[in-house]
Amino acid sequence: MIIDHVEATPVDREIDKVEAILKRYPHVTGDEAERAVAFLVEAPILDRGRLSSRPGMAAKMEQIRKDHAQAFRPSRMGYALLALFVLALAAIIWMMANIG
Repeated sequence: MIIDHVEATPVDREIDKVEAILKRYPHVTGDEAERAVAFLVEAPILDRGRLSSRPGMAAKMEQIRKDHAQAFRPSRMGYALLALFVLALAAIIWMMANIG
């Protein structure tokens, strides 16, 4: 039987590095914790899913989210955009109600 070995992609290597950090979490350096948090905040959902599907990682990911909750909250810009959307929607509904 012939097995073709596929070389790991840069994304796979990054997931492996974050997994190694999370396995040791919370006994990691500040830089390592920042790297893991940055990955969890910025990585595409598919990559975060691939990491969380590995044994023991879902619980570690939840723990780091709890410990660094501020990094996972929406920014002020996010809240401003949400408020703008709600106001625009309310204006459209108001205008439609006053057409007739």
